[in-house]
Amino acid sequence: MKNNGYFLTFWGFLWNRFIKNSAVYRVLCAVYDFISDKWKESFITGLFRKAFFAEETAAKSIIGKICFSPFRLIEWIQKKFGAKLNAQKDNSFLVRSCKYYLHNILALNLRFIGIFLVSASLASFVISLVLHGGIKLEIIGICLGVVLCLFKVNATDFLKSSVIIKFVEKALGTTFSFDFYYLTKCGGIKSIVCAAVFGVITGIISGLVSPVLAVAFAGGLWFLFMVLYKVEFGVFVTLFLAPIIPTMAVVALSLLCLFSLIVRAVTTRKFEFKTDGLGLMIILMLGIYLVSTVTSFAMFKSAQIWAVYFAFMVFYFIVINTVKTKKQLMDILTVFCLSGLLVCLYGILQYIFGWNVTQAWIDEEMFEDIKMRIYSTLENPNVLGEYILLVLPVAISLMWKKKDVFSKIVYGWLPFRVQF
Repeated sequence: MKNNGYFLTFWGFLWNRFIKNSAVYRVLCAVYDFISDKWKESFITGLFRKAFFAEETAAKSIIGKICFSPFRLIEWIQKKFGAKLNAQKDNSFLVRSCKYYLHNILALNLRFIGIFLVSASLASFVISLVLHGGIKLEIIGICLGVVLCLFKVNATDFLKSSVIIKFVEKALGTTFSFDFYYLTKCGGIKSIVCAAVFGVITGIISGLVSPVLAVAFAGGLWFLFMVLYKVEFGVFVTLFLAPIIPTMAVVALSLLCLFSLIVRAVTTRKFEFKTDGLGLMIILMLGIYLVSTVTSFAMFKSAQIWAVYFAFMVFYFIVINTVKTKKQLMDILTVFCLSGLLVCLYGILQYIFGWNVTQAWIDEEMFEDIKMRIYSTLENPNVLGEYILLVLPVAISLMWKKKDVFSKIVYGWLPFRVQF
């Protein structure tokens, strides 16, 4: 028998013996049922719940058909030209080269990386020898690349059983999949040619501009290919970096994810966009913002603001059309909490060491006792508070959801940091 304690036992006795069968309780229930039934049958409820929020009726309503017409147009293009576009994509020399570059980097193929490094260093060596004269960095790159060329190994395979990966999996209460690259792309003459070509391009940038820009080019190119290859990757990265990087960078990531989703929708057979009532409300709100933009006295500035809202609001459709399994949902919530972890940690360090703190957010006349307000990476203490309010319930729910004690401690640390 379950032990409910004295209070719950006493309350159960009162409820079953007196309250539940009383006339007052029956009258209250009757009043509630009457109001509830009338509300469900009302025009307002029918308008918003039936015509808008139900998944099927939202898309079938007149307003829904108008608002969701861009999605239907993409689906029509897929049905009409999808097979042809997909065949052209798969047979494209540029796309196949990008796949070799992407999958070899994902596999951490040491020979590919070595050839890339040697090619980049040689190209930069020639340019630097003619223009600058400084070649020490290029010589180091050539030597390191030659050493890596000796190993025909995918280093990613060794991460599966590493102690660090096992520790992170246990801490987060999840499992990582390492089946994210094609083994057939990691080897052969085509892989070597691809590494050499991309290496030479990177080396030219290094020699003419700077090695830093060359590294940014190589990494950015891989990131671009990765988002176009897997929209889910872009969603996870955007969610993780949203509170850390500048707003316009988040806008760019959102639009890149949108482009990747459109490419997938056009080239994937029988792809159908998921639309619902909430999405309809988002599009209607975007429409209202657009009307306000067109009628604004500062139309150009308002258009820029509308573009930011568009990028953020359309991200909802990207998420609901990519995150489809329970594991994906749990993973995206985990990424959300990890991002909040870094933001809060930086805020604590900012409070302790006074990093980059300004007094602009303190009203010294009204709050004389407040000497510092931290804002972490969000540049505004109020925005930081709002962001924490979003992360906090997710962290608490994951803490209760995880069964492992260590995972509960990890996720429970966020509420502790906020209290600090």
